[in-house]
Amino acid sequence: MNLLLLSLCFGADPAFGVDETRLDGHARYRLSGHLVPRARVLEAIGGPAWPDANRWRVSVVGEGRDAVLADFAKHAALAPWRDRCVVRGYDPAHWHLLPGFVTTGRPTIYVQTAEGVVLHRQDDYTGGADALALALAHALEAAETSRVRKPAPDYKPEADRDLRRRLLPGLRLPWSLYLGGAAIVLALLLCTWRKR
Repeated sequence: MNLLLLSLCFGADPAFGVDETRLDGHARYRLSGHLVPRARVLEAIGGPAWPDANRWRVSVVGEGRDAVLADFAKHAALAPWRDRCVVRGYDPAHWHLLPGFVTTGRPTIYVQTAEGVVLHRQDDYTGGADALALALAHALEAAETSRVRKPAPDYKPEADRDLRRRLLPGLRLPWSLYLGGAAIVLALLLCTWRKR
């Protein structure tokens, strides 16, 4: 206790037995003093008994979550995702959401990797189970082609992507699409004008 007080008084960073010079930011796993792969450690502690360890997390938050949970249980479009995802519904005040989750949607739906990387977030259930299933498919495609952001220690909800945006009409389209459409309309008008 006295050593702790002295180190705090003199501004030293108490390491409590950790030699910080030997830390390089890479995870290492030891079993009986020997370096082993992560899979070996999980096997030794009963890893196969944790079937959810590598499954995605779907967190459904707030008002309207019961409809999403019911669709996950029964809707045909979400059937392929039942074994790939752990789906949970939460009240917006739940302690699990305190690290900065957005809870203002009706409902807010998060899709995360097992490591916690946000793949998809939507703040409503527009499009229902079909749109959510397509967003999950796009998230899987992004995850398989390594277009997934690396987890950051400072979560920024504004960086979350709603993968339904390219699926639902009336949402933002790239300017090049508008420009191409205008060029086609102009070309058709010029063709009809020349024939007169």
